[in-house]
Amino acid sequence: MRLPLTGGARILNDNALRVEWETEFPKLDYIVGNPPFVGSKLMGEGQRQDLLAVAGSGLKGAGVLDFVAAWYLKGAQYVQHSSTTRVAFVSTNSVTQGEQVGLLWGEILNRYHCHIQFAHRTFRWSNEARGNAAVYCVIIGYGAEKLAAPRLFDYATPRSAPQQVPAKVINPYLVDGPEVLIYSRSTPLNSVPAMVSGNKPIDDGNYLFTPERKAEFLALEPDAAPFFKRWLGGEEYINGTERWCLWLGDASPSELSKLPESRKLIEAVRRSRAASKSLPTQKLAATPTRFHVEFIPTGPYLAIPEVSSERRPYIPIGFLGTDVIASNKLRLVPDASPYLFGVLTSTMHMSWMRQVGGRLKSDYSYSAGIVYNNYPFPPAPTEAQRQAVTEAAEAVLAARAAFPGESLAALYDPTTMPPALARAHATLDRAVDRCYRPQPFPSEPGPAGVSLRPLPAAQRPRAWRRAQGPGEGPRCVKPRAAAWRWRLHTAGAALLLLLLPNATRADHLVRSFLYSCNSLSSTTLVFLNPGELSISPYTRGAGVGRYPVQGVVAQLAPSLPGCQPGGKGTTLTVQRFAEGSGLAFRWMLAEPMPAGAAPCLFPLLPMPKTPASLLPDNESERLRSLRAHDVLPTLIEPLFDEFVALTAQVFSLPISLIAVVEEDEVLYPANHGMPGNDRQPRVEALCATAIEKAHAVVYHDLAVETSATLPPRPSRPLSTTSLRFYAGALLRLPDQRPLGTLCVIDRQARTFSDAERQVLDHLAALVSQAIAVRLICLAPASADAARWEQLRAHLQSELRELTALVRYLFTRHGVQVPVPADLLAQVERRLAEMSSFLSQEQCQERG
Repeated sequence: MRLPLTGGARILNDNALRVEWETEFPKLDYIVGNPPFVGSKLMGEGQRQDLLAVAGSGLKGAGVLDFVAAWYLKGAQYVQHSSTTRVAFVSTNSVTQGEQVGLLWGEILNRYHCHIQFAHRTFRWSNEARGNAAVYCVIIGYGAEKLAAPRLFDYATPRSAPQQVPAKVINPYLVDGPEVLIYSRSTPLNSVPAMVSGNKPIDDGNYLFTPERKAEFLALEPDAAPFFKRWLGGEEYINGTERWCLWLGDASPSELSKLPESRKLIEAVRRSRAASKSLPTQKLAATPTRFHVEFIPTGPYLAIPEVSSERRPYIPIGFLGTDVIASNKLRLVPDASPYLFGVLTSTMHMSWMRQVGGRLKSDYSYSAGIVYNNYPFPPAPTEAQRQAVTEAAEAVLAARAAFPGESLAALYDPTTMPPALARAHATLDRAVDRCYRPQPFPSEPGPAGVSLRPLPAAQRPRAWRRAQGPGEGPRCVKPRAAAWRWRLHTAGAALLLLLLPNATRADHLVRSFLYSCNSLSSTTLVFLNPGELSISPYTRGAGVGRYPVQGVVAQLAPSLPGCQPGGKGTTLTVQRFAEGSGLAFRWMLAEPMPAGAAPCLFPLLPMPKTPASLLPDNESERLRSLRAHDVLPTLIEPLFDEFVALTAQVFSLPISLIAVVEEDEVLYPANHGMPGNDRQPRVEALCATAIEKAHAVVYHDLAVETSATLPPRPSRPLSTTSLRFYAGALLRLPDQRPLGTLCVIDRQARTFSDAERQVLDHLAALVSQAIAVRLICLAPASADAARWEQLRAHLQSELRELTALVRYLFTRHGVQVPVPADLLAQVERRLAEMSSFLSQEQCQERG
């Protein structure tokens, strides 16, 4: 089909699920659409009948399917009529998760013999309407042909840009693997205790109490106190919210006769049940002191929240006692052992849950029928393996107990998870993995989640020497004034060692390194400086704290091979090296380390020095200002990701970056369109030329560019793929010294008009203003974090509205190069409004 349309199109206005597509449109090449998003429990009676009519009597259990499933089935039925037709829908991600996968895709794969030909995994989608709720979507294309190379796209986060991943077969869980389906089971696959649901009162809220309501009730009826028990649903269990339940199901008639206020609640429950439209609920009116679904424990039991945030590496699972009544928002396992707890809370089980479980928005939704009952527990663990898992599981519980005032939400937040708990989980993960096979899995992390891999001998700097004396680990010596970095591979928490003669320089390099590593969410930093040793649990965006030397061993010892936490004689010594002001360090152990277990640490080669020809005259002052303002913690905020996304959208270009030009390297803390490229040597970076020229730069076609100011290797500015077009506008520090650039990039040559250059300059100026305002708000003298949060939220809202406007304008008028001046004028007006807003804030904060 060619645009614009010159012929008339046939439009049929009817119920799409009741129309025979094969009759009305007998020959279609493609069927695409965005069907209505209505959950199975939210459908109207007419919608449910439409779904069941499409599913037919042969699809048992179709009532649990979401409304959108009817379109998937209808498309597959059409493919039976026309085998060359390809079908694709945007829909909620529920069709690839939980119980719906087996029901829907079992029919599409086995009955209609269709195969997935391309797919986009979960991403966040919303339209341009104000206040419109976002949904989590997938895109799935399918047809009769089984392609040899289907296309699968992944998103690092639901808001990230798509990246194609290799795939041979795309199964209904949208992973590269066989077309295997998981169906709901009523009993576990293995010999483990059954999982049950918690209590469902159907009491119209009469038996559930906040602490305040409970206190008021007991003031009226003190004798009811023995009948109150803690009530835990998923929210209460994870966040530590206090709620109470008045459990009268076991109260005798004589006890109830002494509780007039409680009898009023019983009568209220009886009336509400009797007035229900549900016949089963009406029958419950005959037993108003009992619950619709009951689990009254007689001993300890395991609790698993039905819903848990996708940010958590582990669903917080734990044991509860008889003093707690659990709601139906918790999945319960009576008679569970610490071994079973260990397996269920392991990364192995979490990985299974993420693949086959359902989702509520993007949060995990745990079910007994799909996740627990189908999980392949270790088939035949030895007694020693079971004991290792049990001990590791008890260590996890002990690590939690060390923080009695903290909620599970805080303990399992990836930015606040205590290192001791993270280490306990890492140990448990290894113990569970050994129950499946003796050798480690390829993706298994090293101690404390860290794998430090030495460079090949030929690449090690000669200035580095290693020596090992009796009873001590290796000694690594760093020469003066070299800024080495460790080759660091992380899996969660990490351990980073820096040996630098200057504490300020160390802190700056640590921040630079961390903020360019998106995989680091929580990192333990150790600064080894002349006369000073400090350790800091460092979270992205948080400050650096100092801790006494005595605390270092307890933090570091568990991460060293062969070193037991709290082991006697374990010490860390720091000394000056005789040949200069560099430092030496050694691990001193009371007992010899196991053979091959010494922690061998080697540095990466340093970045190449930047030649003087690429440096501006005021470079030393610029670098001092860059160090003083410490902008990297600012630029890793999601707000600046939205700036680069908007910039790419305005110019219809695939790549936009914020570049910070350091002494010998360029960092990219905000990156749209080139994931994984977080830094490069300054001598190779196009962004460095703007610093040298002190104004915006544009290269229309790098393949033919002859400018003497180009970097020596412009064909490799960020990756092995050659780039053709580059435009960069200066970002400035609050003192107006150059910080770096806001740039746009393309792999094709492109013109760039003066009007476009002006808009890019205005965008860069706006980014510079946002940086300045954040630094003012969070400066130690003011430290107004709440104010910054308000400003950030306002800016994000404005940026999203402007992005939606640009998207609309391009949809209406089409993409043109260069961008039309009238479109840019509308963008300029919105940028001017945001700039005026930030200018006012700068004046107020300074005043």
